Amino acid sequence: MDHHLLDRISLQLARRTNRRAGILAALGLAAAPAVGSARKKKQTCTVCASGCRHTTIEAAVADASRGAVITVGPGTYTPLALDPSTIGVINITKDLTIRACSTKHRQTPVIHVDPNTTGTILFTIGNVDGQFTCIGRQPTVVLENLIIENTTENTKSAIATACNGKATLRNLLVSGFGSSTQYAPIVFGPGNTGLVDRCLIRGNGVSYVETISGIVAFSTDPLAHTELTIKDSEITDNHGPLGAIAVSGNATMHLTGTTSIHGNTATVMGGAGVFLSAGSANLSPELTIGRQVRITDNTSSVQGGGIFAAATTTVTGATTRTVRDNVAPSCNNYWQDPACVLS
Repeated sequence: MDHHLLDRISLQLARRTNRRAGILAALGLAAAPAVGSARKKKQTCTVCASGCRHTTIEAAVADASRGAVITVGPGTYTPLALDPSTIGVINITKDLTIRACSTKHRQTPVIHVDPNTTGTILFTIGNVDGQFTCIGRQPTVVLENLIIENTTENTKSAIATACNGKATLRNLLVSGFGSSTQYAPIVFGPGNTGLVDRCLIRGNGVSYVETISGIVAFSTDPLAHTELTIKDSEITDNHGPLGAIAVSGNATMHLTGTTSIHGNTATVMGGAGVFLSAGSANLSPELTIGRQVRITDNTSSVQGGGIFAAATTTVTGATTRTVRDNVAPSCNNYWQDPACVLS
C-alpha cells in the first residue's frame, strides 16, 4: 500500500472541503453538517417512571387538554381507577392520542391490569355506561404502539367505545383478557367509526355464555350505524362461546389487507372465526372480506367453523381462498342460516 498516495488524497479532500466552506461562507450560507454529526435532541415523554410530567397514564389522561398527545415511556404500568363509580379504569372523554414514546420494539410500554382496581374495562372511550348509552359528545381517540395485557383471571376487558365516537387502535398487542366478563376484550359500540390497524389480538379467553373472545362491533339502534375496519391484523388463539369476532345488529365490518383470523375456537355456537347476529332488534349486519384476508383453522362446536351468519346478514368476499381449512361438526367453513355456503 502506497501511504504517500493516501496522504496526498486526504490532503486534496481537505483542501476541497475548506474551499467549499469558504465559498458557502462568502455567500452567507452555512455548510450542511456531516451525516450523524448533529446530536439528536433527547425526546421527552409525557409519562415515565421518573423525570417526566407524570408517572401514571391515568393522571396524564386526567390532566390532558382536548386534542393532546400523551407519549408513554418504556416500562410496565398498572393503572388504578381515579373514579371508583365509573365502569372504566381509564375513562377518555376528550379527543386524545396515547402512544409509545418510542417506536422501538423493546421500548414498547406494557399496560397491565390490576385485578383489585375498580372498573370493568381498562380503557373506556367516550361516556360509557353499562348499556353503552350515548351521553353527550363522543371523542376521537387513538391508541398506538402499546402492549395491553391481563395476566390474571379476573373480569376486566381491554377497550370499549361508547356511541358516535371515532377510535383508532394501531400497533397494539391485546392479550389475556376475558374470564367471566360479559364484555368482549375489545368493543365498538353503537354509531362508532373504528379502525383496528396492524394489531395482534391473541390469547384471550372468555367463559360468559354470550361473549366474544376478541372484537365485537354492534349496534341495537337502527339510527346509529357502527362501522369497523380491521386492517393488516392478526386475531389468533382466542377461545370462548361465540368465537373471535362478532358483527351484530346495525353494524358493518370490513376485513382488509392481510388480516388473518386463525386458530380460534367457539364452544357454544358456530363462527369461531366470525359470528354474525341480527341482534335483539333483528337488524342486518354486514361483513366484507378482502382478497388477501384469511379465515383459517378455526374450530367451532356447531356448523360454520369459519363463519356463522344469521339469515338477515350480508357477507361479501367469502370464497374457497379466503375462508378455508376450518373445522366444525358440519359445514366446516361458512354457514348462513339455513344452509351451508362453503363446506
